[in-house]
Amino acid sequence: MADVKATGRRVRINGTEIELRHEIGDFVEHEGIIVVRLDPEDNIHDETNVIGIDAQGKKLWEIEQPEQEFRESFFKSLQIRNGEVLLKNWNSYEYRLNVHDGSIDRIGKWDR
Repeated sequence: MADVKATGRRVRINGTEIELRHEIGDFVEHEGIIVVRLDPEDNIHDETNVIGIDAQGKKLWEIEQPEQEFRESFFKSLQIRNGEVLLKNWNSYEYRLNVHDGSIDRIGKWDR
């Protein structure tokens, strides 16, 4: 596992510090990739607010943009459940994330 620390817009991975475009909401490590969910300011809509970073601090991908039913489709939660990285967005959908390329599969709805 990588040594990961996050504060504000900065994440430090194994001693390499990276500044990101928004505050960090949360992060998980899965299969050697650090998945970071950014938490944009209230007036900013950033539908690609999840990024993958390797253990050397290199940005690998930005998540693919989800379908937009409403104006706010960016991601609001990130977790590992049953060995999968799952995300929820403000459109009330849950997605499975492929941590190797940032692609997503919609797997269902959730109640706000």
